[in-house]
Amino acid sequence: METAATIDEYIAAQPTELQPLLQAVRETIRAAAPKAQEKVAWQMAAFWQGEYIVHFAACKNHLRFFPGSEAISVFTDSLAGYKTAKGTIQFHYSKSVDQALITDIVRWRVEQASGGKSLYAEPVARERYVMPDDISAALEFLSLMACWRASSLIPSSARIPRRCSSPKNSSDCFVSRPSCWSYVSVVFMMIIPPAVLIIVLAIHAEKNTRI
Repeated sequence: METAATIDEYIAAQPTELQPLLQAVRETIRAAAPKAQEKVAWQMAAFWQGEYIVHFAACKNHLRFFPGSEAISVFTDSLAGYKTAKGTIQFHYSKSVDQALITDIVRWRVEQASGGKSLYAEPVARERYVMPDDISAALEFLSLMACWRASSLIPSSARIPRRCSSPKNSSDCFVSRPSCWSYVSVVFMMIIPPAVLIIVLAIHAEKNTRI
């Protein structure tokens, strides 16, 4: 089966008996997130509003609805009767899909994404402070200034989102932030090399004195 490029194509490629349900879920999401863009991602119907809000997909025995692990935690009580796993909710075809629950979750995700509070939100670059002249001179002396300048390209968030190979596990969608020199490490590098040099010179001088 060819990969669908639109949600229309995705729904049309599913079994005929499932298409009305998929279309109903689509309309529910569109009503709850009217500004979201429709996409197809990871072979699932998806809605994007600054980030992926939700995905849904037709499986053999259930509809898979993916709002993310944070939403699962927030709506734990409402999801007591459903099977959940790694940010996904399973709506079995044998029961009516709770469209009101989907609406509540989608609206919550939209609000969360709009406030930049989501794990999936784009990282915000931190404010850069002026480097003191003495620290700058020390960095140049130790050939570390290039490292500090490079760190200005690194966002301040401790975790940087990357494109996931699969949205099943939100913890897989992040990589650790590259380390950059802090003032403490700079001071450490300023003190240790001279201290080692002084110790070496002292030992050398003591040996010469004994001779």
